[in-house]
Amino acid sequence: YWVIFTNTISSNVSEANSNNGALTMTKGSQATLTVTSTSGTFGTPLTLTYSGGTTSGAVTFSTATSGCSITSGVLTTTSAKTCVVTATMSGNTDYNDVTSSNTDVVIGKASQATLSFSFNSASATGCNTGLPCSAFNQGTNTNPINIPNTTSGSGTGQVTITVRDGTATGCYLSNSNSGTLSTSFGPRTLTYNFTSWGTPTVTGDRLWPYWQASTDGTCIFTATKAGDSNYLSKTSADVTFTFSKLTPSTAGFTTQASSTSFELGNSVTLTGYSIQNLSGSGTYTFKDVNSNVLCVASTLTHANSATTGSCTWTPSSAATYSVKVYFSGDTYWNLVTQTSGTSITVNKTSQSISFTAPTNKTYGDPAFTVSASATSNLTVIFASSTSTVCTVSGSTVTILTAGTCTLTANQSGDATYAAASQARVAPARRAGFFRDEAEPG
Repeated sequence: YWVIFTNTISSNVSEANSNNGALTMTKGSQATLTVTSTSGTFGTPLTLTYSGGTTSGAVTFSTATSGCSITSGVLTTTSAKTCVVTATMSGNTDYNDVTSSNTDVVIGKASQATLSFSFNSASATGCNTGLPCSAFNQGTNTNPINIPNTTSGSGTGQVTITVRDGTATGCYLSNSNSGTLSTSFGPRTLTYNFTSWGTPTVTGDRLWPYWQASTDGTCIFTATKAGDSNYLSKTSADVTFTFSKLTPSTAGFTTQASSTSFELGNSVTLTGYSIQNLSGSGTYTFKDVNSNVLCVASTLTHANSATTGSCTWTPSSAATYSVKVYFSGDTYWNLVTQTSGTSITVNKTSQSISFTAPTNKTYGDPAFTVSASATSNLTVIFASSTSTVCTVSGSTVTILTAGTCTLTANQSGDATYAAASQARVAPARRAGFFRDEAEPG
């Protein structure tokens, strides 16, 4: 700018000449510039914002923090961290550039991607008491828990598997097929190499622990991946695993009897036999075709991959029985019934008759009585086989004529006793039985 100075002339002052002079005007300062985006999340680019300034000129952002970079006003980082950022707004013909103060932009930990895991199978059947099982199948690890694959979760945190009871009770995890059970398994990183069947390690991203339930039903599993320097911790949705009881085989499940034919009044030993080791608290019950309980074997023996149990049965009636053994089932086994019954014949009790022969009689003697008894204590029935010589009414014998009188004693039996063999008395004539007085001696 050029400035001309002039002097006004008065009556007392003489006129003076003026001189030209230069005046320099400098650019002004813009209003304070502030970085307003002060927080973000790792993994998500942050578009930086600002406020203030005067010219509305172009704004550039810069950072000198290691691991932080800004491209076209977008901040990215290699980890969750704090970046020191400044902003600069360009000036114009009237204003100088303006730069903000250092501003801390905090890039916080990110949420992990969805965490999931699965089983080779969502269910398994059977397990022996107290044995950790990966498939509820006596300790083999053919059914491992598959914990997070490489697309599950985020970061390098360790994974912990926990389990709780669903409808089953005693849900546990173990670090080996013979190790101590625990309610959680972990932590385990995803860097282990597979070493042996008995060691819970990771092959690829698969963990091989063992698990067990004390009863049938469901166990609920959850995976948690710990946070790290860049990610928050993450918990998966529940995964349900169903344990079912074993079903014993009916093949080879039979009833054996110490005798299959015997008389009523005797006892027989019934033995149930299974070709499986049904270890547990189950019992054998023996029943007839009408489901009447014959006896119960409350203690079973488990040996040589078989299960036996015996009890004593004393029948109350004679018949032919079809006997089946029933396994009650227990915590780990379903009940099972023998397919075809074992035939056992209980015969009526045999009996015999003791018949006392009467003394010799003479034609003309009065009627007399006879006696006989059966070992069953049932009533004996008398009859005459020689009705022309003698007759019988009840136990009274009447002589009709001289000759030989043959008497029989019979007992036909009942529901308990079989018919007795007939007893006969028939003395020879020469013994003088029923001798005729008119007949020569």
